[in-house]
Amino acid sequence: MALRDHSVSTTKPAEVHGRAVEGVYYRVSPLETKLCRGDEAIVVGGGNSAGQAAVFLASHAARVHMAVRGDGLADSMSNYLSTALARRPPIVVHAHTEITELEADEHGVARVHSVNRGGGID
Repeated sequence: MALRDHSVSTTKPAEVHGRAVEGVYYRVSPLETKLCRGDEAIVVGGGNSAGQAAVFLASHAARVHMAVRGDGLADSMSNYLSTALARRPPIVVHAHTEITELEADEHGVARVHSVNRGGGID
């Protein structure tokens, strides 16, 4: 199953072809950090809320990827938070990046596809 170029509603679980998909969350709480323990996580966005989520997840996930449509974090995030992100090695910022597709299986999100609008493909 795949979700292509689809805006996910923030009021209900993400769906792929009408089926709710585990592994897509709109906030980060201690429950989500436990679900991500030892795995890789993706935070979409480059604002302060996304940065706070990435810092929180970084203490539990093996790696946290931030997909940011802009040039980086400087224009959309406070300086103290972008500095904190830079000090957390498990956080990787992908500038000019948009999520284009989610693939799901019976366990939830299986693969995430993105495109780098700056010239490359992730």
